[in-house]
Parts: sequence; C-alpha cells; structure tokens
Amino acid sequence: MILVVGATTSSNTNRRVGIGVEAGVRSYLLADGYELEPGWVQGAQTVGIMAGAAAPETQVQGVITALRRLGPVEVSTPPSGQEKGEFRLPAALVENSVALSHS
Repeated sequence: MILVVGATTSSNTNRRVGIGVEAGVRSYLLADGYELEPGWVQGAQTVGIMAGAAAPETQVQGVITALRRLGPVEVSTPPSGQEKGEFRLPAALVENSVALSHS
C-alpha cells in the first residue's frame, strides 16, 4: 500500500495517489500522521511512503511516527538517484493536446 503525504489541493500529490490506484495498489493521501487511519495499513506487508513536492520532511516523519504507534516499523530509503517515477498525463489532456496539434 502507499501513503502519499501532502495537501489535498496539490495536483502533484493527487496524481501520485491516482497512479497508485491505477496500478491496483491501495493508496491514501494524508497531510500528516494525525490523519492516518489504522485500518488503512491492516494486513499490509509493506507501506510505501512518498511525499508531494511541497511536503516538508517533518510531515513525512509524522506519518512514520504514527505508523510506529501501530507496531514495529523498519524504514528504508532508496539511495540517492535511485528513485524512479513516471507521471503520465491524464487522457483528457493527451486528447486535447492531439486535437490542438491537428488544428
């Protein structure tokens, strides 16, 4: 499952949640650890945490702290430069782009 830390008004964080959902992964958006619902992580073997572009590290740490209240947590971070991400444009934007290029 994936927890995305950031503002509900952020297109960046909403898109990250959308990518997780499209991939069939339970994905939730929360501003900080206080919003973590214990049921979200029930039965999860691994919880991926990512943050929106403007989310401060303190918010991410708050989510980790909230997870630790539920049980033991082992944190691992990909080595610098190893993070991979792909953001696809929503279909409506792709269609508009194609339509505009043929005008």
